[in-house]
Amino acid sequence: MADKNYNESIPVIEEYQNLISNKTHEHINKFDKKLNKENIETKLIEEANNEIAEFVKKETNKLLSKVLHISSMKMKNSFSRSDA
Repeated sequence: MADKNYNESIPVIEEYQNLISNKTHEHINKFDKKLNKENIETKLIEEANNEIAEFVKKETNKLLSKVLHISSMKMKNSFSRSDA
C-alpha cells in the first residue's frame, strides 16, 4: 500500500518508527527501574509487556489508517463508485 505512494507515505512511516522506538525505550526504562527496586515478578513483566503491546498496537492502527487514507486519496476517482 505504501510502495505505490512512497513519497507521501514515507514521512508518516518514519514518524511512526521514531515514535515506537522512543516510547518503547521509555517503557523499558520505566519497568527496569521497577525491577531494580522489586523482586522480579512475572506479574510485573506481564504488565510491562502488555503496556508496550497495547501502545504499539494503537500506534500501528493509526499508521495503517494514515497510509490507507493517503493511498485512497491517490486513487483515480478517490472513493468514487467507478473504481469498483
